[in-house]
Amino acid sequence: MLQKKKPSFISVVSGNCQQPDHILMVKSTSPARGSYSVQFTVCLMPLNFNYSRSYELVEWIELNRILGAERFTIYVHSSADNVERILSYYKEHGLVEVIRWPLPVSNDEVHYFGQVVALQDCLYRNKATSEYVVNLDLDEFVIPHRNDFYSWKDIVANRSIPALSFIFKNTFFRKEWLKNYNFTGKEIALQFKLITLLLYEHETTDFPYGQRSKFFAKTSQADSLMIHDVKGTGVPVYVPSDIALLHHYRNWLDYTDMPKVKDETLIQKYGETLLRNVQNTWKQLPNVSLGSPDETFNRTYSETK
Repeated sequence: MLQKKKPSFISVVSGNCQQPDHILMVKSTSPARGSYSVQFTVCLMPLNFNYSRSYELVEWIELNRILGAERFTIYVHSSADNVERILSYYKEHGLVEVIRWPLPVSNDEVHYFGQVVALQDCLYRNKATSEYVVNLDLDEFVIPHRNDFYSWKDIVANRSIPALSFIFKNTFFRKEWLKNYNFTGKEIALQFKLITLLLYEHETTDFPYGQRSKFFAKTSQADSLMIHDVKGTGVPVYVPSDIALLHHYRNWLDYTDMPKVKDETLIQKYGETLLRNVQNTWKQLPNVSLGSPDETFNRTYSETK
């Protein structure tokens, strides 16, 4: 008769009486002493193709820390030496957990370096310690747009009904639209290639929920994570774009003109702090290469500089 008691260890064997070769401990998915150690943990899907843009990684971590991220679970398939040194720096400061993820790239059954599998691992790895997990790529940021909202905590506060997730609409900030935009600290932003401060225009439309969306998932309610959605118990909260919006900075390699929306929310709310924090971080890493910028940044950076 099957017992409903939660096991302490598990193993996989081919026969009923076979001695297991490996025994795995079952980690608790409930917070110790009834409280979480952090509120927001960000999951970053596998770095790959010897990823080397350390300037992008530092900007991503530092801006997300300002917004509310307290811990990062970063999956690594392959990365360059300069990125490894960035990861080691943040790991030493207790901010990053690095998960080595050497899945086969050539297997057609493994979608994009096992991205969906990594999401499940990130959810269950953090269930006992983090109230929310946040799914973001390196070119994505959930930015509060309501005037009196500054951090992610403001978005999730005062919920009378248990929320399964908070879903955010996506809008694209095309990197081709980088212009000669004057603001205090511009030279520092150029030096460290801070695209979130140098680019202030996005497309005129937001994608519908479920298309390009990203989310905060409540770990106690979530059973599984998809790239743009969360499965579990509770009610998903579809966050209006005037409350918060997913800023997505993407290369389209398309330099034709098209309608744009000027949006200075990020630089006005977070610009000064981001400039200071990024500059201070790179002072601690004097011999680490920033890495080579992508094609559109190279083109617009040389023109703007």
